[in-house]
Amino acid sequence: PEEYGSLGLPASEFERHIAYDIGVETVTRELAATLGVPAVLANFSRLLIDPNRGEDDPTLIRQLYDGTIVPGNYPMAAEERERRLDRFYRPYHDAVGAMIASVAEASGKAPFIFSVHSFTPVMQGIRRPWHVGILWD
Repeated sequence: PEEYGSLGLPASEFERHIAYDIGVETVTRELAATLGVPAVLANFSRLLIDPNRGEDDPTLIRQLYDGTIVPGNYPMAAEERERRLDRFYRPYHDAVGAMIASVAEASGKAPFIFSVHSFTPVMQGIRRPWHVGILWD
C-alpha cells in the first residue's frame, strides 16, 4: 500500500521470497480456473503483515526476515500493529470466511480448501528439499 511505501527496503527485496510466495498467484489462478472454483489472494506483501499467521504469532509482522531487517516494521507500536490487523489481515480472513460460507451454502457441503504456498530453495542459509507442499491444520 502506498502509505507504507517500501517499508524502508530497496525494491530488490520485494522480488525475494521474503515479500511473497513466488509463483503462487499464477498457480492459484490456474488451479481455480481449471477446477471452476473461487480463490482469495492477498493484495499486500507479507512484509506488511503475514496473512498466513495467527494474530498471536510473533512472526505476524516481521522485523527481521531471512537476514533482512525491515525498517518500516521496527519498532512496531501496538497501535500500528492493530491498524494493520484491521486494514489488511482481518479483511483478508473475513473474505476467506465469507467465501467458505458462500460455497458451503451453495453446495450444501463443506468445501475443500487449498492453501497454496511456495518453498524457497534456501532459507536462513539452509537448503530446503521441498518445491511444493500440502499443508493442513
